[in-house]
Amino acid sequence: MKSIQQTMEEISADFEILPDPKDKFVQLLDLGKQSSGLPSELKIEQNKIYGCMSQAWVVCTKQ
Repeated sequence: MKSIQQTMEEISADFEILPDPKDKFVQLLDLGKQSSGLPSELKIEQNKIYGCMSQAWVVCTKQ
């Protein structure tokens, strides 16, 4: 199993090779489409990110 650090480095490297901000945006959208999403029971006020144009939540866990 990959560590969080390894996963972050891989994602960062993918973005670094894209010089155009539009390409980076498309890459970000593609990552979102691949995600299984956050379970509805974790979409609570304490996890909500305010200031986003769309609704977004973040949950951090220690593995």
